[in-house]
Amino acid sequence: LDSSCLSDNKPPSWLKQTVVEDSSKWATRLAACWIDLYLRHKIAATVGQRHHDSDDTEQHQVRKGHCLWLSLLPDASYLKASLPVHWTEETVRNARSTSLEVAVDVAFFTRAEAVDDLVESLVESPYYLHKEENGASTVASDREELRALAQRALDLVQTRSCRLEESEDEHFRVLAPVFDFINYGSTPNAHFALERWSAGEAFLVVRALQDLEADEEVLIDYGASARPAWKCLMSYGFVPQNEQEDLAEVYMHGVRYEVSADTLPIEMVVAASAEENIQQTQNDQEMQEIETQEVVLTSTVARKIAERISEVGFFLLLEPELGPYEGFDEEESFELTASEVLSHKLAASLRWSQHKVLLRCATGLERYAEEEESQGKSQDE
Repeated sequence: LDSSCLSDNKPPSWLKQTVVEDSSKWATRLAACWIDLYLRHKIAATVGQRHHDSDDTEQHQVRKGHCLWLSLLPDASYLKASLPVHWTEETVRNARSTSLEVAVDVAFFTRAEAVDDLVESLVESPYYLHKEENGASTVASDREELRALAQRALDLVQTRSCRLEESEDEHFRVLAPVFDFINYGSTPNAHFALERWSAGEAFLVVRALQDLEADEEVLIDYGASARPAWKCLMSYGFVPQNEQEDLAEVYMHGVRYEVSADTLPIEMVVAASAEENIQQTQNDQEMQEIETQEVVLTSTVARKIAERISEVGFFLLLEPELGPYEGFDEEESFELTASEVLSHKLAASLRWSQHKVLLRCATGLERYAEEEESQGKSQDE
């Protein structure tokens, strides 16, 4: 673990001390570790250093493995386009998720601070001072390139790092080459943990939860950061297709609720029941009697909630109009870039995911209402 993984508890010496000492800035520290590794390999390539297959020392094999890992990481522009923190306001709104919008707003400022910390540290680092014979920096020619490098590192940390626990009170985050290519599964067939073997050396170990077939893909659970779907998109840049564990938002009379495929928040039932009671009561005394009664999901209330959920679900199917950017010349042709196509596709995927949750919830409520009415008729007979 110590030789091959990047750990936030071992940041490079050039990182600002305020970041090193701030426990909340683990992502910045881990991003600095990746930048340090990346720049060391970049400088080695610039000055003509090469890996020799005949060198079988552990240090050489680790460097060789890191070089291969760096070459296999996802394309920077593709990864950037998949993360909502980089999306335009229009694209975020088109996802039609209030939770996602709030998360993006918070993450935007946190990300900006992390980028500033990394750039300020890099400018003072030996890497930025390292010059070629022609006077050009081997790292970057200006701060904008440093900012792009910082964003790249933070994107990788956000989507590929994991948390390891030494004990209940002690934990740290790592970027683990090869391990970080294991995909997410809503029904995982493996799990990972930090283990210390006889010599005391720490290892990141992946163990199967069941017997695996030959060539079967290993899948792990990414934890709470992958649920519900909007959070998985925010954290990792993809939308999981598992509506059974997902939540979808519904606004009813100006109040926001979250429903799943088979559950409703009690507050939503109370509000819908209260509205129904107000419409049916004749005087204040009847209203007081109703208020003391236990809240029950009647067939009438169930159908009313199902109707509202269906309306929201239908709205999610409507494709947002994609217009040109502000100040666009109408005489010019308007085309989306490849990155914009990807981000809009992911926004649409989240809408579809939420639609499926709402459809199952509304269908379940209608079925419940029919059963309640059927039981009521049987009792009357």
